[in-house]
Amino acid sequence: MNVAGRGAVVVGGGFIGSAAARALSADGWAVTQITRAGSAPALPNVDRVLIDHRSRAVLNHLAGAKVVVHATGEMLPAYVPDDFAAAYVEQVAPIITLAERAHQVGVGKMLFISSGGTVYGPKAAVPAHEESPTEPNNAYGFLKLQTEHALRFVTACTGMPTLSLRVANPYGPGQRTDRAFGFVSTVFERALRDEEVVIWGDGETTRDFLFIEDLGRAIAAAAAAAPASPVVNIGSGNEVSLNHICSLVEQVTGRRVRRIYQPPRSVDVPRSALAIERARAELSWKPQVTLEDGLRRMLEAR
Repeated sequence: MNVAGRGAVVVGGGFIGSAAARALSADGWAVTQITRAGSAPALPNVDRVLIDHRSRAVLNHLAGAKVVVHATGEMLPAYVPDDFAAAYVEQVAPIITLAERAHQVGVGKMLFISSGGTVYGPKAAVPAHEESPTEPNNAYGFLKLQTEHALRFVTACTGMPTLSLRVANPYGPGQRTDRAFGFVSTVFERALRDEEVVIWGDGETTRDFLFIEDLGRAIAAAAAAAPASPVVNIGSGNEVSLNHICSLVEQVTGRRVRRIYQPPRSVDVPRSALAIERARAELSWKPQVTLEDGLRRMLEAR
């Protein structure tokens, strides 16, 4: 879709934020990427601004934008906060402030990158639909869900549309593997380095894995669309076990995955996969890269 001349602001300079900025730029948006990470590699045709999005200075860069994408955060799914009240204020309030500031300067829409792997919790049927029960069993999923609710209230109060994308587990070239996050990328890198991989449980835990370029395309599609729903699942639609990921990595790389099994963790959901019919219907989006092809692309990108 040709959206040349429209401005998009991406908050986040990490794996997902950069994928969003690349995809939006490729779709013809004039993209500004706001990040505190001065070490992040520059992207072609993307203006990068090194500021904290929580500061009032962000107003100068939101003005004139048609869409704002919030794709940053410091908390990981396995994180257990010592002070949950403080974590709530630190994680949720800045996003709501950003939305209110976006409305203040006339931004047309805000997209929030939520978590399809954690907001539904262990009781939801698989695959989880957007109307499935949401009972997260970890702080990460709970705070993502509370942010979604708060953004819907911002929409009710201001009229500015907000859309939460419940994203599956992204993977692909450039993902960090030093944060106990990103299972596919971690297994891939450690197999190539002949290092051990810790698996919590028996390896039959399942996840929905999405190639990063497919996620970027989904964000760009959501920026250009006018979906009727406040939340949309973004995933592959496939339920894949951790053991199967290890086997695929071995097939593609020709290296053995040295698996170390540890007792399961209470913060992990035993099964997870997303129903993606709404994304097809409202965003005209569907994933294009299979797990095997994604792993091959990772090998080629090294």
